[in-house]
This record gives sequence, structure tokens and C-alpha cells, in this order.
Amino acid sequence: MARITISAAAKRGFASRPTLYRAIKDGRLTAHQEGDKKTLDLADLVKVFGEPGSKPAPAAKLDEAPGPPEFDDPLDGIFEV
Repeated sequence: MARITISAAAKRGFASRPTLYRAIKDGRLTAHQEGDKKTLDLADLVKVFGEPGSKPAPAAKLDEAPGPPEFDDPLDGIFEV
């Protein structure tokens, strides 16, 4: 079975490093010690997180969201004060 390091899994877009470590701690993923690195089975990563990049893009933050569209006021200039 193909294995990659936790850092490589995060870089490929499966999940962030903290999320991967949490999945190991929770028992959703099994880490294998190979020398001084922990590796994960690619098949397990796909089962738990889906294909990398298959998640929808995160929603825009409120301060980055576009405001309401601007419309021309049909009554603009009709009334003089």
C-alpha cells in the first residue's frame, strides 16, 4: 500500500496537519512509523477525507464578502430641495 508522510498529506490537500494528527488520535487514521517519520496509507486518507482538493472552497469572510449591488435611483434628480 502506498504511504506518504503527514506533511506530504497536508501539502497535497487532504487536511491540515492538526486535523491529520487529530484523526490519528481519534482512531480514524493509523500512522506507521518509518524511521523518524510517521506515514499514512493513501487509501485511508481518501476514505477519511476524500480526494485531495474535492472539498468546496471555504466561504468568504464577512469582511471580504461583496456588498449589495448598487442601483441607480430612478427618483434621483426629480425633486429639488
